[in-house]
Amino acid sequence: MNISQKTSAYNAALSSLRFELTKTYEEAFIYKLVVDSLSKIPHFSWIGIYFFNPVTKEFYLGYHSGKVAKITVIKLDQLSVTKFEIISDITAEPKFSVCPDVASECKLLIMKHNTTLGLIVIGSDNPNTFNEIDRKYLLEIAETVADKVYHR
Repeated sequence: MNISQKTSAYNAALSSLRFELTKTYEEAFIYKLVVDSLSKIPHFSWIGIYFFNPVTKEFYLGYHSGKVAKITVIKLDQLSVTKFEIISDITAEPKFSVCPDVASECKLLIMKHNTTLGLIVIGSDNPNTFNEIDRKYLLEIAETVADKVYHR
C-alpha cells in the first residue's frame, strides 16, 4: 500500500469515526466504532480494543475484528509501550504478540491527562507494515477517542 492510499484510508476512517462519535457518549459503543472504522483499512488483519480496569491494572479485550484473540487480558506491567509501539517483525521480537497469526503489530494506549483508558492493538499479515504514517493517524484516533471517553 503506497503512502497516498494509506493516508486516504486513514482520512476516511478518521472522518467516519468522528462523525459517528457525535452520536454517542457510551464508552463501549465508542470502542466498537473504533474497531469498525479501523477494519476498513486494508493493511490491518486484526484489530482489538482493550478496556482498562484501574483497580486491577489490567486490560480486558472488549471488541476485535479478525481471528479469535490469543490474549484477552493483559496486565499493565506486561506492556513496554509508553504511548505507541511498533513491532515490525513478530518473529524477530522477544515481546509478546496479542494478535493471532500476524507478522507485524502495533500497540497504542488510549490516555488522557496521564490516565490510562484503554489499549488499541493492530496486526498485519505482512512484516514491516507500520510506519510514521500509521503512528500519526493512530495517535490521532487514540486522542479523539480519549477526548470522548475521558469523564473522570
